[in-house]
Amino acid sequence: MRFCWLSIIAIIALVAAGCGESSGSGTAPGRAPATAGGAEAGASAQGSVKLPAKGCGLLSDATVTALLGGSPSSSSELRPAGVSPPGSVAGCIWRGAGGRQAGITLHQSPGSARDFADNTSGPGFRPVPGLGDKAMLQVAAGQEEGSIWVLKGDIDILVFGTLSGPADRYAATLRQAAATTLTHLGPG
Repeated sequence: MRFCWLSIIAIIALVAAGCGESSGSGTAPGRAPATAGGAEAGASAQGSVKLPAKGCGLLSDATVTALLGGSPSSSSELRPAGVSPPGSVAGCIWRGAGGRQAGITLHQSPGSARDFADNTSGPGFRPVPGLGDKAMLQVAAGQEEGSIWVLKGDIDILVFGTLSGPADRYAATLRQAAATTLTHLGPG
């Protein structure tokens, strides 16, 4: 069964949209606004880490090319509508020849640890030591896509792409892309 990565992006966008208040009142009861105390939008309530403003500049051209198995033909920032609070999701989708896709999403919410566990509980995931608080990789010979999920504080990160070349080499590319992304998370 072929897994559609755009479905993952849609799921993350829907989850992110449901993580904040929907009334438009600005602040949920008992919560400080995202900019309270001089913190920038996207800073977590716990002060752990902060999302970058944009996703498309997080990975080098060489890494994106490796994830796609060829040069990208287009890219677009991931900006799901209705996400609350604003700035709680960042990401990018790159497209290549033959419908190949790769992408990265970063989602910040108090439920990120639960989301990480839910998204990595399926078959084929294996732990990756040394990345963030937790990391799980899913890539194997014969698969069409590969992915790595990383949890860092209250942020869950997904890097994915269409498998190109040997599975071990692609797994290394995913690990490197996730490690690079972690360096772009600022203090909260």
